[in-house]
Amino acid sequence: MIRLQKACNLIRDIFVLPKIPLHIPYFDDDDHRSVSEVMKSTFVSSVGPEVNKFEKELALFLDCKNVILTNTGTAALHVSLLAAGCVSGDLVITQAISFVATSNAIKYCNADPIFIDISPHTLGMCPKSLRNFLTKKTTVTDKGVIHKDTGRRISCVLPMHTFGNACDITEIVSISKEFGLMVVEDAAEALGSKSNEKALGTFGDMGTISFNGNKLITTGGGGAVLCKSKEHAKKIRHISTTAKVNNKYYHDEIGYNYRMPNLNAALGLSQLKKVNQLIVKKRELHLKYKEVFADLGLKVLSECSGTKSNYWLNTVIFNNELEAERFIKVSNNCGIMTRPVWYLLPDLPHFKNSPTYNLSVATSLSKKCVSLPSWVEL
Repeated sequence: MIRLQKACNLIRDIFVLPKIPLHIPYFDDDDHRSVSEVMKSTFVSSVGPEVNKFEKELALFLDCKNVILTNTGTAALHVSLLAAGCVSGDLVITQAISFVATSNAIKYCNADPIFIDISPHTLGMCPKSLRNFLTKKTTVTDKGVIHKDTGRRISCVLPMHTFGNACDITEIVSISKEFGLMVVEDAAEALGSKSNEKALGTFGDMGTISFNGNKLITTGGGGAVLCKSKEHAKKIRHISTTAKVNNKYYHDEIGYNYRMPNLNAALGLSQLKKVNQLIVKKRELHLKYKEVFADLGLKVLSECSGTKSNYWLNTVIFNNELEAERFIKVSNNCGIMTRPVWYLLPDLPHFKNSPTYNLSVATSLSKKCVSLPSWVEL
């Protein structure tokens, strides 16, 4: 208990507020001016120049040819899965530890997730688990990759970069391609993070970003789809704009009102100008945490060799579940917001019947990881 209290005291040395939240979005005068100017223009919804400008600036920042803005990161995932050919009755391979939106988007397609294990080094999808599953539990036919136990088609693979740290995305994409599977990359938390100097979200056939209020930069609510192919980008832009044809009131398929409003895009443009500074500050905070908890004999999740993390959310790994629970209780009682990692997704009621495959690492680490206050000021 003394060690846990010492950790809380050291966190208080980093932050200056009486109560320390997990996240605080950073806004400055430029953000306020940008939003105010759009309000004066009256173009506050999905029509307006800021949407196009934000897409172009984001494409330059990520070195990605095709970017489509959406009103949430979850919406970005949904339309990406649809563009990847995910249809009713399909299965999608994903990881057991993630925010619920990752697998909710699969359900939106009337498909179901298959949960596989994570890597202890990244908390993201484990490529070894992926290969073992595909080798032992699937068969490749002229109808696609078929899950042996259920006879259902697997349409794609959906890895997520947990807390901004890169999963083994290059290997995951390589394995998926061996089996003819598309990859939709959930980089909701990983704006600015890289693997081998390449932006996360740009490795898969499609990738998604979130601009929720707790992310590195925010548009209040918002997301983006990153596409390699013009065909996927065209499809996503179409169905996320209610499948409207030629700006007339004719819609040629089921579409969704998923486009980012101009008001939010104006904020995103302003926020994007600060993204590199925010990453520097996030990385400085990580080094402080790493030093603090190393002195206490504990490990903070850190980037792997060849990757660069934005350290969206710093997470400490305790030795056992009891110590993690005690730390959450002690820190919360003294005004420091900490939280456990999400529930394992197959433990949630709407996923309890979804197929799972060897979740030993996910089961162990989900009970020992605690996320720390990770907001920064410029």
